[in-house]
Amino acid sequence: MGGAVTTAAFAGCGGGGGSQNTGGEYGQQTTEYSGDVAATVEYADGGFDPRKVGPIPVDGTVEFVNGTDSTHNLASDKVGDLPSWSLSQSEWEAGQSVYFTFTEANIYAFRNKSRTRFNTCGAVVVGEDKTIEDIPNLPCEEDDLGFEFGGGDSDNSTDGNATDGNTTSSNDENA
Repeated sequence: MGGAVTTAAFAGCGGGGGSQNTGGEYGQQTTEYSGDVAATVEYADGGFDPRKVGPIPVDGTVEFVNGTDSTHNLASDKVGDLPSWSLSQSEWEAGQSVYFTFTEANIYAFRNKSRTRFNTCGAVVVGEDKTIEDIPNLPCEEDDLGFEFGGGDSDNSTDGNATDGNTTSSNDENA
């Protein structure tokens, strides 16, 4: 499957064949995709895994998988100075994948609007000028009293080094 992923952003365009194509100025969302995926984020009962992803290349696609037995509400999130972007799958069915191709370098926050507990949000780093360490504290990383939750998750990064539940991924094939 190698090769670059190329898409155009078309805000408000509807997809054919039952797929949902939306997006905005930062990329394109769809429920049907057959290209290469730069990273996969799964939502399970414990939250998003990995919670922090990147960096992925500009024009890279992230697959968001609902790994639960329930319907959820996947959405973009506005955190601090991060951009407001357009990810929205209000009827994110059990087992369903939603794909978002990012067309601009930045950090993009997302969340499960159906839940308010720990690990129900995350962020994707797009482009080479930022790293996971540049992601600000996310709302799901603090409890109701403002205390940060600790790490302890395993790392799914491509270098195999365990750290704090973050991951790095790219579709570079220089190995």
